[in-house]
Amino acid sequence: MEVYKGKASGPIKKYDTTKVFDTTLTKVLTPHYDLNIAAYDNYGKLYLSLLFALSIGSGFARFTATLTHVALFHGGDILKQSKMAMKSAKLDIHARLMKKYKDVTQWWFHETNIVKCL
Repeated sequence: MEVYKGKASGPIKKYDTTKVFDTTLTKVLTPHYDLNIAAYDNYGKLYLSLLFALSIGSGFARFTATLTHVALFHGGDILKQSKMAMKSAKLDIHARLMKKYKDVTQWWFHETNIVKCL
């Protein structure tokens, strides 16, 4: 493992922590906040602790598993309820009043966006 490689002030000293070890950014950044590659190579690479990397990875896995579970086990019910809600939706007062007017064509929106961008 490359947890212990690098300079004395750069890498992580513990592999059993969930913290990200902050370094002094002024050592690797220019006054204009650009990355100074030579100083970065001299200072050492950024290393994450093992537990921090695992906690981030497991967080992404839990999020993906939740979405997959909802889609597989409840997706049909969600779609069915959504379709029923759309079919039985009553028009509110604004929608009933606006039915008197013709729809605005799509070219009007495109033209407005082009003029806005100029």
